[in-house]
Amino acid sequence: IHLEEDSGDILVFLTGQEEIESVERLVLDRCQHLADDSKKIFTVPIYSALPSEQQMQAFKPAPHGFRK
Repeated sequence: IHLEEDSGDILVFLTGQEEIESVERLVLDRCQHLADDSKKIFTVPIYSALPSEQQMQAFKPAPHGFRK
């Protein structure tokens, strides 16, 4: 999706904190192997154990030039 679709955020629903953290690590690891202009992805995990300030990041726009 990140490499083949037009700009815009990607929303992924997962079942719990462990799975969310695992997928986030996987995405960030795979992005390290992309060309520099394709690395611009900003992951925003959200689950109940996170402080509300961190949870609110999911509702803010991605940094300029990044996909969230």
